Amino acid sequence: MKNILLFAALLLAGSAAQAGTFSMVQINPNAGYCDNVWSDSSKYYYGAGDLKHFAQLNGLLYFVATDQPYNDELWVTDGTQQGTHKIKDINPNGGSGIGDLRVVGNKIFFLANETKSDATPTDDYDLYTSDGTTAGTVKVKDLDQPFNTLLGEDNAGVTNGKIVFCTQTDVMVTDGSTSGTRSLAAINLTSYTTANGYCEMNGNVYFIVNSDIWKSDGTTTGTKAVKSIADSAHCQWNLAFASKIKAFNSKLYIIGSQSGFGPDLYTFDGTEMGAVTKVLSMPMGNTYPDNLRECGGSLWFSAYDTSSYALFKVNGTGADRICTINSTLSYSGNKILFPNDWNNGYHVVDALTGAQSEFGRSSLSLNGIGFSANPNTVLVMGNKVIYQAYDSATGYQVMCITDGTSEGIQVVMPSDAATSHPFDYTPGCGLIDVFDFTTYGNKVVIPADFNNAGRELWFYEADDLINGILEYAQSAISIYPNPAHDRLTIDLGKEQSLSSDVAIQLIDMSGRVVSSAAIADQKAQVSVSSLATGSYVVNVTKGNSLIARQKVTVAH
Repeated sequence: MKNILLFAALLLAGSAAQAGTFSMVQINPNAGYCDNVWSDSSKYYYGAGDLKHFAQLNGLLYFVATDQPYNDELWVTDGTQQGTHKIKDINPNGGSGIGDLRVVGNKIFFLANETKSDATPTDDYDLYTSDGTTAGTVKVKDLDQPFNTLLGEDNAGVTNGKIVFCTQTDVMVTDGSTSGTRSLAAINLTSYTTANGYCEMNGNVYFIVNSDIWKSDGTTTGTKAVKSIADSAHCQWNLAFASKIKAFNSKLYIIGSQSGFGPDLYTFDGTEMGAVTKVLSMPMGNTYPDNLRECGGSLWFSAYDTSSYALFKVNGTGADRICTINSTLSYSGNKILFPNDWNNGYHVVDALTGAQSEFGRSSLSLNGIGFSANPNTVLVMGNKVIYQAYDSATGYQVMCITDGTSEGIQVVMPSDAATSHPFDYTPGCGLIDVFDFTTYGNKVVIPADFNNAGRELWFYEADDLINGILEYAQSAISIYPNPAHDRLTIDLGKEQSLSSDVAIQLIDMSGRVVSSAAIADQKAQVSVSSLATGSYVVNVTKGNSLIARQKVTVAH
């Protein structure tokens, strides 16, 4: 029988005491299985598996987990053991290999394999949707694809409530129904490659197919190639390769490379006749841009300048150098974070104000943490920063929480934590150290093995994550009216490119998610007529990042 385990938070270091509770929802009650990892035969992989692809719909948290060897399937939880279960065994012969979960409207879209087994090991992924019920989890269309990642943020876009994505042979659109899933145009992708760089702008989805930039509004007539970036007649830079597109302020920003050279950042207006210009030019060579993200209403990226690796902010005609960085960036909330020079804490850039700050502690090291392997290493939640470090005295991985100051750093762990590397996971080629987490209401979701039960689903709830809310008053996102009677309006304002993977949560003062929904339009309304009169917290998220938060009152 599965049991939920509750643990008080053990404060190993810090100034002011901060109460909180850890709880474990156990997916695999038998502590899983032990598979030797080829890179280190002394380590084992067991428990509920990787625990990945988190998504939220209608106040519930969905994810992919295993409750027996190699049997990854779709699960759901409300944060309690009683409210956690497998939705459907899609592949009765083994794991279904579920890829990214994409929420559009009231459905979860994903790719899965219903036939793979030891006898038939072929990767053959088809399109599925789920409304969160067993009966409502169905195969929409046979796609017979070699990849399960075709609906990820960089591999699919949303327009007019539909998902646009590419198979090896077609640009596809789906509304979640069989009749509404069809080919929009024929393409010919190089074997075992995918279309990538998806983003939305002005009602169109833009993406890269081989060396062409395409756009689609979800219709056959509105789907076409708009720019051949490898053709000097259409692009003066003659880009042989492009890896990323990002829309911002009605322009497309492209990370691309000329033949025989490294990548640079380019921009154009998305039209067939639009000129492609270079954003950042350095006399000594290519800039190798990366980490292209929108944060706090501005577009940011990392790149090399004449002397160092630096953080840049797009200014409309070029980019402004902000500061030197020494590692991969992490984006969360309206903050940009990267390890400080001593690698014992973080340098923080406020994307709204431009203010910079830093925190750290000599006994807590960030060495060896898998930043490049997982973008969810640091989490900003209200006015708190939550992150993983190594305790130099013990060599153990620990979870830290701070108010953004060195003095405010606390190490918070379950009271009976007994494992040295609770945050390890297996990416397929050995165990690596990452802190892979997201948020659910006012809780931090942590896949971890704190107590030798295997990698299971943990939640951490600090008492002041609700009461100590820092509202994003300077965000371009507006949430009104306040108080609300029947409906709340969420207006994304000038942040037009936030229309994909944006969701809203309503949380009561006990921390319970009472309502959640994806936001497909720049201005959306959410009904609050069924909620009891009282105070609530509204979270607006994009992917795993919190981009706006506000307290509201519901009054009937």
